[in-house]
Amino acid sequence: VTARDSLMKLERLGEDLLPEAFVIARPLEQGPPTLAPVEIQVLSSNFEDVVKEYQLIMTALQETPGTRKVRADIGTGLMKYQLETNDFNAGQYFLSRSDLAATTLSKTNGIPVGKFRAGDDTDVFIKVRSPEGQYTNPEQLANTFVGQTETSSVDIRDFAQLDVIFEPSVLRKRKSSYIVRVLSEVQPGYDFKE
Repeated sequence: VTARDSLMKLERLGEDLLPEAFVIARPLEQGPPTLAPVEIQVLSSNFEDVVKEYQLIMTALQETPGTRKVRADIGTGLMKYQLETNDFNAGQYFLSRSDLAATTLSKTNGIPVGKFRAGDDTDVFIKVRSPEGQYTNPEQLANTFVGQTETSSVDIRDFAQLDVIFEPSVLRKRKSSYIVRVLSEVQPGYDFKE
């Protein structure tokens, strides 16, 4: 049994015991620390170009024989809600864009109602919010109550189109350029020259 075989067994064991974790077992090396044996950096002053190129590079690297555990350091992303308000319809109910935005914020983040003094310099803010809070799904958010007529209630979906967009959670910059690193481990039996 070689050291490489032992590392692969440890890696598989780690993946079995912790399926939600990204387990990488590597031998201890001399020299400056590296994130992975294969590292490709994508730089551009235009963020959309960086995203498009890193995705192409990741796909190509995943299809390259001898690579494994291909990943990037850009992060999964943060979910954001985007409201496209129909101002005419909202105006008929005396609602503005800010009313719809405030309703969306209060549903997902809560409404501050006070603060609790927990010590000399420590204030803990008290918020009233829905049980789902920041995990409110788009359908629930679209059905959030914003007003009442004589005969029925009105929801956000009556005045706005709700879209979910993802933005990167981590943005790295070098000088004025965005940078994303695409990383990969090397399969046993391959070396850096292949």
